[in-house]
Amino acid sequence: MKVLKRTKAFEVRLYMGSRKGYGEEQYASHHVVRTISEFQQKTKQDEPPIPVRLTPTTFVSKDYVEEGWEIAVVRYPLREDSDEDIVQWAGDLAAVLMQRFQQEQISAVIRGELLVFFQD
Repeated sequence: MKVLKRTKAFEVRLYMGSRKGYGEEQYASHHVVRTISEFQQKTKQDEPPIPVRLTPTTFVSKDYVEEGWEIAVVRYPLREDSDEDIVQWAGDLAAVLMQRFQQEQISAVIRGELLVFFQD
């Protein structure tokens, strides 16, 4: 087996809950997948999209429990994206997810640093 291309690994991990705001209404994962896919459609036609890994997770804070997702935006070896390109794209995706799913905030882990995006 031959290696097609090798590059330095890089990813931005976004964390989003499944509840609309802090209410009881919850979004299903297929809605998140559709929103991410639609966002990826903005990629130029001659380029592969930036890949995203969607992993279910559970947030626990004492008596508060919420299902949600880790949304990892990963470097794809067949694209020539810089770390900053991926950070910008992930931030743009976070803004779309916050608006679409009425989130108060989305957390991101970038290079070992935790950022919290919130609505103005």
